[in-house]
Amino acid sequence: MLKANCILLVDDNQTSTFLHQQLINKLDIAHQVLLARNGQQGLEVMEQHFQTEAVYPELILLDIKMPVMDGFAFFEAFQQMNLDKQSAPQVVVLTTSLAAVDIERAREIGIQYFVNKPLTAQKLQDVWPKHIRKTVPEQ
Repeated sequence: MLKANCILLVDDNQTSTFLHQQLINKLDIAHQVLLARNGQQGLEVMEQHFQTEAVYPELILLDIKMPVMDGFAFFEAFQQMNLDKQSAPQVVVLTTSLAAVDIERAREIGIQYFVNKPLTAQKLQDVWPKHIRKTVPEQ
C-alpha cells in the first residue's frame, strides 16, 4: 500500500477533525496530518508545507461551512494556483451538508468528490483507493 507524505484536514469542527485524524492514523495512510480551522488557514498551511517540504499535501479533506473562508472559496483559490496535475492534491469535500444548493455549487466549480461526514475507511477508500488497502474493514 502506498502511504501519503501528507494529508490536510480543513474543518472548523474540532470533534470532526479529531475523529478524522484518528481514522487516518489508524489506517496508517499518511506520514503527516496537517490541520486548518478555515479555508484561509488551509491555504496558508498548504503553502507553508510547500515551502518546507517542496511538495503539497496529496489529499485535502475540506469542509464547506466554515468561518473566515468557506470550502467553496478555498477551492476556488486552490484552482487559481494552477498546480501541475501530477503534483496537485486531490480535494475531497467532507461535509454534513446534503443541501442540493451546496451539491450543485460544488459541481459547478469543479469539485469531483463530495463525501458526507463522518469519514469512514470505506468512504476514504471510495475516493482515494490507491492509498487504501482494499481489505480495510469499515470503521
